[in-house]
Amino acid sequence: AGSSGTYALRLNDSLETVVFADDGSVVRRLLAAGNYVVEARREPFRFRGEVTIREAQRIYLDDLTLYVDASAGEIHIRDGETAVGDDAIKTDAEICITQSGETSNAVYVEKKTASIILDGVSPDLQIYLPDDFEGIVRDAANRPIQVVKVQTGFSSRELSLYLDGKYYVLMTNEKGNLSILTGRGMHRFGLNVDGMEYRCRDAVSISSTEHTVRFSDMLLVWDVALGSIEITATGFVAGACSGSYTGEYLLVQSSAPVSECGMVSVNRDDAVVTLSDEVDALLQMKLSDGFHGSVQKEDTPLYPLVVATGCTGSALKVSLDGHEGMLMPDADGRLYLIAAQGTHALTVSSGQETALLTVAVSPGGTAVSLEDLLALTIPGLSKNAVVTVSVGDANAQVGTDEDGACRIRVDPSIQEIIVTDAGKTFRYPIVDGVPGEPQPYEPQTPGTSGTGNGSGTGGNGSTGSGSGTNGSGDTGGSGGAGGSGSGAAGGANDPSGAKKPGDKDHADTLDGFGGRNAGDLKSSLRHNIKRAPGGSADGTKNAAKKPKISVTSSLKGVRLVAAGIKNSYQLYSKHKVRLTVQREADTEYFYKIVRQGQHNRTVAWKRLKGERLFVRSAARGQRVFLKAVNAAGTTVKKTTGFVVDTKKPTVTGVKNAAVYKRTRMVVVSDSGGIATVKLNGKKMPARFVITKSGIYRLVVTDRAGNKKQVFFAVV
Repeated sequence: AGSSGTYALRLNDSLETVVFADDGSVVRRLLAAGNYVVEARREPFRFRGEVTIREAQRIYLDDLTLYVDASAGEIHIRDGETAVGDDAIKTDAEICITQSGETSNAVYVEKKTASIILDGVSPDLQIYLPDDFEGIVRDAANRPIQVVKVQTGFSSRELSLYLDGKYYVLMTNEKGNLSILTGRGMHRFGLNVDGMEYRCRDAVSISSTEHTVRFSDMLLVWDVALGSIEITATGFVAGACSGSYTGEYLLVQSSAPVSECGMVSVNRDDAVVTLSDEVDALLQMKLSDGFHGSVQKEDTPLYPLVVATGCTGSALKVSLDGHEGMLMPDADGRLYLIAAQGTHALTVSSGQETALLTVAVSPGGTAVSLEDLLALTIPGLSKNAVVTVSVGDANAQVGTDEDGACRIRVDPSIQEIIVTDAGKTFRYPIVDGVPGEPQPYEPQTPGTSGTGNGSGTGGNGSTGSGSGTNGSGDTGGSGGAGGSGSGAAGGANDPSGAKKPGDKDHADTLDGFGGRNAGDLKSSLRHNIKRAPGGSADGTKNAAKKPKISVTSSLKGVRLVAAGIKNSYQLYSKHKVRLTVQREADTEYFYKIVRQGQHNRTVAWKRLKGERLFVRSAARGQRVFLKAVNAAGTTVKKTTGFVVDTKKPTVTGVKNAAVYKRTRMVVVSDSGGIATVKLNGKKMPARFVITKSGIYRLVVTDRAGNKKQVFFAVV
């Protein structure tokens, strides 16, 4: 026995009481050869194991497994001693921790080489291991269990830990840490602190070398359906909650419509905000004037689109690229939308009139004012009905009044409006800010030029001539997509296209977004109107082409693939990897390094300042996304996945130049994967037991080529 006292000794079915004294006394028994279950119990300690008797032999309690109950008290495992509550016993035996009640006490492990079995314990059992722990923690089926340390920064505080869909209420220690038990693999972690949710940006890879989760690496998660959130320079105000926080934000949205979602106000210039897939495209987000952080959704950067409506106090019906909803403007009548770079169809309806326009959003953001648009009244339609109005890419359902007229606002450069009323579609040419007489609308086939009376439209990439017939007063046809757009307005007898006697004055001031006289219209929005691919505002051909991305790598085999290709990580390097980008003129380049198991949309783009970037060692595989942007468009590529591993493999169970007297279990591991394990030149698995005496040379090589060599002896 390793500790004196009275024990209940069981040999198979035979039970007796024995006393061990301090002088290291032993109990001798004559037994027949065979297999025996040996158990020695002295509460709260129970030694148990199976032995085979073939000849005279000595059995030490330390050769058995010591069972202790985490529900009975705090457990301390030290070199040469194990304590449960106020009771301690001298032993170096393997420890099996059980749990008899619903609650458990913490386990403090000070022994660096402890071998621990967890049998039937709750995942929230708090186990604190030393930072340089070299032992083994496994379950009763001999499967490895990882004790994950969560660094919260909150000392001696009750918190809710999220793990793979479940919450555990735990108390942190004086260092602000808590622990949770998991198997190795990918797991999702989070914390609930003062009613606010924080989550790791993606699943975390837990292995024998990577088992620490940090609160500082988590994102603050806010459901916009719960209300507004303001991101300040030092923290946040969200509903009734507030606090200090300078990390990244993840916005989610439950089933509530966007009209019930709160405003997101970002007053921190370098904030990083990610929107989950389900967040509505009409979510309002007001960014600070000096904002230089990032807003992303599905790996796409989003930029501000501020719409000055001139309306306050009532909700407006808004549509952005077909996404519809009711939005409330602020006290100044502004809507704060966000959209990706490119052109977007936008409609805003106040009930009295509807604005339709195509807006170009740039990385610097875009602001439009509906009061700068041309106010038009389209007469002669069905009374008190709903008609469909199309202006470029934007279309909307617009109501008519009792006189059969609808009121809209469009960009001053628009040349025609398409209206569908009672199943019939008409084209209204716009001349000098006034709608002309309706003409039957017949969609042109690709490549057909508008000629004659101006009713035709230029085809894709063609030049629409659109010359008006002399004396007809009709409007010349619009230029084709990418063409010159040079159709003449009116023929020789009526070049002005002026209104005819009896026509209504279509430039009257209107209620709604604020009227403007046709002769006093501004053209400030013309630079935001969509241009056809291959053409420019003046009709000349644009020679710019979408950028190409070319890369060379210091690691052989790394190549560029499309962003949607499935990831693989079959390339390994024991040195940092250098990527060199061949830059094109007038092109901006961006990059991001994404780890294995991490979704690329959760990682912000960074500007590539030079030609080179370096990928350094990480616990998981990595891939690099590259984005090139010029006037003609955007190209996104990614590299094949690879692993940069500069660390040698980890060996537990034996140390270099050590001598051991007992059987040794050896476990080797590496975050990048093990290539070979050789013991005295013989291939071995990643986990094996040495039972024979001898001098050993263990050589472990990982997939990147890093080697770990250990010499030891077993006597």
